[in-house]
Amino acid sequence: MIDVETDVVISDLTGSFSRLWESAEQACEGLHLTRSLTQNLILVTTPEQSSLSQELIGDLLDRHPCRAIVVIIHTNPCPLKATLSGLIRNHRKTRTLVLEKLVLETDWGHFRKLPNLIRPLLVSDIATSLFWAAELPDDPRTLSAIASLGDHTIVDSTLFGNGDWQRLEQIHDHSPLDLAWLRVSPWRRTLAEAFEHFGWDPKKCDTQITLEHGPGFGSHSASRCLAGWLTKRLQANVQLQRRQGGGPDGEPWLLDLKHGPIHVQIRHLKSEPRLQTIITLQDHCLLPTYTQITGSGRPQLLASAIDLAW
Repeated sequence: MIDVETDVVISDLTGSFSRLWESAEQACEGLHLTRSLTQNLILVTTPEQSSLSQELIGDLLDRHPCRAIVVIIHTNPCPLKATLSGLIRNHRKTRTLVLEKLVLETDWGHFRKLPNLIRPLLVSDIATSLFWAAELPDDPRTLSAIASLGDHTIVDSTLFGNGDWQRLEQIHDHSPLDLAWLRVSPWRRTLAEAFEHFGWDPKKCDTQITLEHGPGFGSHSASRCLAGWLTKRLQANVQLQRRQGGGPDGEPWLLDLKHGPIHVQIRHLKSEPRLQTIITLQDHCLLPTYTQITGSGRPQLLASAIDLAW
């Protein structure tokens, strides 16, 4: 990999990208240089999360080379600052520019100006994704203004603060995809497999579900996503319960479902990344089954969310 940088002129950001290409050609020392882009990525984050968020972009490149515009929002007054860099991947005698990254630092007062600044920088004819990697703004219109630049919006509710779930419900026009939804995919698949062993009839009896989650916000967030899906699909009465102690941070701890004489328990095993399913029917119990959980970090989940949005 070869890193390249160029000077940035705020009043001529388009020209700065052209100068970045010139710097990239010089870094290749005469070897053929091409550019590979599958999407524009707008990433909004905070100074506390910025290093992790920018590492995330690097991990994303295998599946989605991109032009990335990273917006770092400061709570204190901060004049607009910009840096521009690129990443070149070596492949035998050729070189490919797989990342063009513009980092903009500003405060909330100047944030409303950014959509007009960013719009002409987006590469045409490819998709644009917005990943809001921070707490949601108090005014949903703030997110909507920058989300209007993209084809889809992605959030991660594990980064939310108090009240953000209510704010998320107000952003109807962009229907954000929550990464927590992808974290509970093994739970949804495992529960669907459990339903193959018995008949479910909501007209005969109610479905009662308890979801236990750990003290971390990530576990609570994933449990809320799963609870919403269960309520919608099963018309179930779902209760969330918090447990103290260790446990998975990005997913629930236990799902306990009762439908008449049917009892299903899906438990996250602390000792290994597997889900254990125990099904009790009216006249007998089934042997426990196990579902392997493949660990997926935020870069893999973000790549999957982009794939789903396409």
